[in-house]
Amino acid sequence: MKRDGSGKGSSHSMPVEDAAAVAAALAYVTLLYRELSAESGSPTLGTQNQLVEFILADAGLRAAVRRWADALGIDEASMAPPHALPRDDAYRRIRDRLRRQLAADAVAGGGAGDDAPRGGAG
Repeated sequence: MKRDGSGKGSSHSMPVEDAAAVAAALAYVTLLYRELSAESGSPTLGTQNQLVEFILADAGLRAAVRRWADALGIDEASMAPPHALPRDDAYRRIRDRLRRQLAADAVAGGGAGDDAPRGGAG
């Protein structure tokens, strides 16, 4: 059964069951960014949102990321260090997209602007 919330004035309504897919994609993108950048933070909001949309728009990527999240239980608190992402086709496709986005951000001025780094040691 699909539900899209109240539908009051938002063109960005999302089926309730998609919330888990969004959470899984966000966790995946954050972990992948940390692997590639050797930083402990998250990518800029623009980069993060583009990658999440990329994952959610592709049924194969979406399913792979959901399987990864379900296997790890990302919605459960844990003191264990994060697991490495599986090096499969989904990983390679998402990694390549993130690399292209980070390179484009660097060319455009280091990602400065509305989604500039959000604090922390720099």
